[in-house]
Amino acid sequence: MEASQINSETKPEKGGHDCASSLKVGESSNNSAEYNRFLELSHEFTGGKLKKLIRKCDFRVLPQLIIIYLMSYVDRTNVSKYLNRPKHSRQGTSII
Repeated sequence: MEASQINSETKPEKGGHDCASSLKVGESSNNSAEYNRFLELSHEFTGGKLKKLIRKCDFRVLPQLIIIYLMSYVDRTNVSKYLNRPKHSRQGTSII
């Protein structure tokens, strides 16, 4: 083979990715059923339905994440305030 043939075969097309075209995907009974279900749902949820689904997930997940974040922030500030107090005012107490 000539160098120009090798370069043209190994280089991806302009703007394309070579890794996706060079990979060979084997069929697996476990993954193929899940992947087929994903394909069915990806065709079903497009446009407005997809936006509605994402909004619904956001309204259910984000409040819980915000509460967890605020609790961890309060916990961190309380521990630092406790450790900054004078030693004589925290006798008989522990962090744990």
